[in-house]
Amino acid sequence: MEHRSTAKNKGNKKSDIVRYIFEHKNASKTELTKELELSMPTVLQNTKELLEQGILVEGGEYESTGGRRAKSLALNGDAAYALGMDVTSEHVSFVLLNCKGETLKYFTKVKEFHSTLDYFREVFFELQGIIERENLPEDRVLGIGIALPGIIDNEGKMLVKSHSLKLEGVSLKIFGQMSPHELHFENDANAAMIAEREGIEDDAIYLFLSNTVGGAICTQGRLYRGNNRKAGEFGHAVIVPGGRLCHCGKKGCVNPYCSAQALESASGLPLEQVMDCVAKKDPKVMPIWNEYLDYLAITVSNLRMMYDTDIILGGDVGAYLEPYMLDLGKRVMDLNTFDSDTSYLKNSVYKKGGAAAGAALHFIHRFIDEIC
Repeated sequence: MEHRSTAKNKGNKKSDIVRYIFEHKNASKTELTKELELSMPTVLQNTKELLEQGILVEGGEYESTGGRRAKSLALNGDAAYALGMDVTSEHVSFVLLNCKGETLKYFTKVKEFHSTLDYFREVFFELQGIIERENLPEDRVLGIGIALPGIIDNEGKMLVKSHSLKLEGVSLKIFGQMSPHELHFENDANAAMIAEREGIEDDAIYLFLSNTVGGAICTQGRLYRGNNRKAGEFGHAVIVPGGRLCHCGKKGCVNPYCSAQALESASGLPLEQVMDCVAKKDPKVMPIWNEYLDYLAITVSNLRMMYDTDIILGGDVGAYLEPYMLDLGKRVMDLNTFDSDTSYLKNSVYKKGGAAAGAALHFIHRFIDEIC
């Protein structure tokens, strides 16, 4: 999504071929001629050059329908890499992708955010450590995508506002001082949606249930960001007037009811332990969990009324929700008389690292766009 061929590379046959293989994992030359409406000589010449460049590799063989078996073509994952980082107020997640978009490494470090040079040095030291441990050639590292909980300006040079990180009007150039690699910044929920909806053309809402609650809107395969890049701030919609205080200063927002922090604060346990207790139906935790599902059902029902499209539940809490979808669905149906079922509710594909991966994918897509 949001990464189709641009005017700059329109008509670039090599890029079109690689893009198709990226989205479909592999393809035969016959398939490429049919799906991309290219002549066989054009496909043969361009794939030959891509194989010589080390961007494509020959994979397995397709079943024969008579005659020689066609060999499939796939991306060479080692042709390029991108790194991603998801910064929150409590921890940082790191991811390494190859140019096939596959996750090679993922880990999270508990680290409280501080807007200091020492903090930035430490997180970039972790990224450099990945490059060195994996023996990645520096010239094959395309860049580092950074997902942040807040509003980022159109040029990606300024963090306009982040309630979670307690920052406003902060230049992102400070990040650039820490790494020799090019950086790309993206809102965390938007980044997670980019990773989640890869290659999908339809509409959807992404509800990002992590340390804070965010959201993203996908329409016709593209992110809708809003006039001021504030679209999808579902965490700051009020569901309990005069309710719990949100870090944005308002009372009763979705965030203090549906975030991972809401569960952790109420239980006094880290999220992993909370969900372990829920799985065991621990009587000390179940009232907290049931209340959480009630507020989540209100949020989901409101989103369905407003957007009438699929709703993907992702983020740290979303990773645990699959066993509880029936229970959540019943609660949603009690609030919604317009739908006959909740088949529009979807679990996220990325259980971990979606935001970091989505930010890193910026460089993978650009790499494909610029192939010549």
